[in-house]
Amino acid sequence: MKYLFAGAAGLLLAASVGLAGSANDLPANKALVEQFFRAVESRAKQTVSKIVREDYIQHMPNIPSGRAAILNYIDMMAPKGQGVMPKFA
Repeated sequence: MKYLFAGAAGLLLAASVGLAGSANDLPANKALVEQFFRAVESRAKQTVSKIVREDYIQHMPNIPSGRAAILNYIDMMAPKGQGVMPKFA
C-alpha cells in the first residue's frame, strides 16, 4: 500500500499545478499530497473525489487508472484497517 501512495504522491504533485497555483509552490503541493494520503487512510471518499481528477493515472500495475479506481481501492482496503502513513520530508 505504501507503494500506491508513493506513486500517487508524484501524480498528485504533477496534477496539482492548477489546484496549488504553481508547480514551484512546494508547500502547497506537499499539503495537497498529505491531504490525499490522509483522505485515503481515513476512507474519506468525498475528499478523495475532490482531490483526484477523473483522468487520474495510476502507476501501480494492480490498480487501474481513474478516480473511480482509487475509490474502489478504498472500498477494498476498508475492512483491512489503516495502512501506514508515509513520512514527508
